[in-house]
Amino acid sequence: MGTNKIDTTTLTSNRTAHWSKDYVEHLRAVHFALISTCVVLILLSVSRNKTEIEIAQDQNRQIEELLNGFHSSWFNDYVPAVIPKATPAFPRFQLQPLGADTLHFQHQNFSGAPEVVTIPVDFGNENWIITGPPSTAENNAPWGDPSSSLPRELSRRPTNLREFRVLWDNLANTSWSVNLPEQLSTEGYYDLDFQHPASGFNFEFIHTGKPAEMSMSLREWNDSEKKLLAALGLKETSSFVYSGKDEDAIPPGQSELDYPHGRTKFTIVLPVTSAARFPFDGQGALIAHTNPQWKWYHGTFDQSFHQLSKIVKNYETLPPKTIDDILASERERTGETFDAVGLKLPAEDMVRFGILLIVCVQLYLWVHLREKSLKLQDDDEGWEVAWIGVYQSRYAGALMFVSICLLPFLTAVVLSLRGLESSSSSMNYRSLPYWSLLAAGNAVVLALGLITWRQLANVHKVRSRSQQSGPH
Repeated sequence: MGTNKIDTTTLTSNRTAHWSKDYVEHLRAVHFALISTCVVLILLSVSRNKTEIEIAQDQNRQIEELLNGFHSSWFNDYVPAVIPKATPAFPRFQLQPLGADTLHFQHQNFSGAPEVVTIPVDFGNENWIITGPPSTAENNAPWGDPSSSLPRELSRRPTNLREFRVLWDNLANTSWSVNLPEQLSTEGYYDLDFQHPASGFNFEFIHTGKPAEMSMSLREWNDSEKKLLAALGLKETSSFVYSGKDEDAIPPGQSELDYPHGRTKFTIVLPVTSAARFPFDGQGALIAHTNPQWKWYHGTFDQSFHQLSKIVKNYETLPPKTIDDILASERERTGETFDAVGLKLPAEDMVRFGILLIVCVQLYLWVHLREKSLKLQDDDEGWEVAWIGVYQSRYAGALMFVSICLLPFLTAVVLSLRGLESSSSSMNYRSLPYWSLLAAGNAVVLALGLITWRQLANVHKVRSRSQQSGPH
């Protein structure tokens, strides 16, 4: 009998100890859940996760700003950034012999007589030519300037989003390159057009010290020149040429008055036999003129401006300002969202359910404290659990007050303010009823926090009185 009595007492004591410890540990878990919920909700509220429409609108405005200041010279200005400085031909083509400044050759004039031509020339400052992929139906840019030394698609400012898409996708092609002439052919062409059959000549450069009379520009062979060379049984020796135009000199004893219809114009073409080639980053030339905060990156238009491409694909030909108005209307209609772990949560729902979630956790914690806390005995093992809720120091009490009362209330206020900021036109969030609803929700959160805090304080008071009265 004595042994049985001792065993029963031991089992009862163990059950009591086990119950109190599990109970306090459960309270600690709920308290931690409340803190975690509040912290997560605050972080979601203060972190501005833009919707796809917001991002698309920003991208459209950035493109519009870039195009307003666009100039085709950006591409040539960017060339020195891609050419190694050790290149001998950089940044200006060097005539041989050094110091030479005049083109000297002999050819047959229109009457068939030999004629010696000496023309001081200038090869300009841009000793390169930018080339890209062949024109196709996808990358054709009919709005370009055919007279420009730049490829057609780079020669004029795009006027709408569709034209900018074509330009950006063109520049995404890795075929773009900068070509620097290294050597000229010793044979050139004179009057290379259909009205005046081409004649070939051997030329050299000499030094005269005279000011330049002809400016030579670097370009590719044009289609008409290629056809003419083929018709004459000639063949272009390279892809690039230096060409210049001038007028026939006035013979001695004559003046401009003797040429009422103007002097005969002629063209000189000097083929380039070799050229150094370097990759050209055309998108980099555009990105260099953007705001660094825009954080543009390389890729196709669909990749670099994914949100804008997806939303406005059907009306890219509209003016950028019209597209911006459309996006603004769509943004106002759909409202803002939170982005949590990849889930798009409407901001309006996040406000309502965020406060409701806080209230639910607070109620759960308060009910547990109210139902069981006063049953704790002074010598229960639950008081030994590592939780600030059972500590009796002032510091622990202050932390509990902050985490149970102030933190949930602050979270509810932050959620409410974010809800007002991100409200859509579908509900008048600035109306008196909604303000009243927000105020009521915040008041409930604060009241539950104070009630829970008071319940926990009562538990500590009961324990203090028990400790002061001592064992009976």
